[in-house]
Amino acid sequence: MKTIILHVVFVLGGLIVFALISPSMAPNDPSRISLADRFRPPCPEYPLGTDALGRCHLSRSLTAARTTIGRGIIASLCSLLGGVLIYCIARLGGRWLGLVVMTVNDALLAVPSIFIVLGLISAKGGADVTAIMGIGLYGVPWWVRFLSHVVPSAYERDFVVATRVAGVRGFRLMCHCVMPCIVPPIMTAFLIRTARFMLLFGTVGFIGFAGFASIPEWGGMLREGIPYLHRAPWLILGPFAGFTICGGILVFSADRISRLSPGDS
Repeated sequence: MKTIILHVVFVLGGLIVFALISPSMAPNDPSRISLADRFRPPCPEYPLGTDALGRCHLSRSLTAARTTIGRGIIASLCSLLGGVLIYCIARLGGRWLGLVVMTVNDALLAVPSIFIVLGLISAKGGADVTAIMGIGLYGVPWWVRFLSHVVPSAYERDFVVATRVAGVRGFRLMCHCVMPCIVPPIMTAFLIRTARFMLLFGTVGFIGFAGFASIPEWGGMLREGIPYLHRAPWLILGPFAGFTICGGILVFSADRISRLSPGDS
């Protein structure tokens, strides 16, 4: 289990460090407008070309990494913590409270994700913090349903049942028997959900929702570049590479964790 946790910390830590230092890696000022340099193809001065306002596309892509990666990780973490809290309330609050919570939870799962996200963001405005909270809250019902399958399954395993019969209960049972069973699937799902949340932030930015226009963001950059795609196809390279690389790292890491059995961790 320690190996799995360290693996997740290493992967997320690497992405966070990259997000923090990526703006300093920009070769040019990402906000500098130069109409004389608009739609310049990739060259030594502008490695990924320039956009319709003459801004360096590579610099804007690196600056946008902090926005997209940071928001995705924070929202995914908030979603996981919220799901754990609601699941504990449903599990420990009695039969009828649990039934009500799970019924409402399943009803929310039936609503398309983009409608929930836009509705939550619209209710409080398009500020960055509100967007993170909105997307984080959207993921809570999924985690509640996921935990409602993973945790009971862990308690039904033969060695856990045998340990309970031997008289081990409470916190000791949770730490030594249940946690090694539930940590790998939770961490696997967390990494995959983090990649999904990054794409979801990109989706919200792509449709031009408020709160994403003040600073570069990969989804917003795709929206700005598509009208000029026939003239400057390089305008999608930065966001496309960002989503692909970050998503690939997270999914590959999740696959690695899923191959680790409790005995390996």
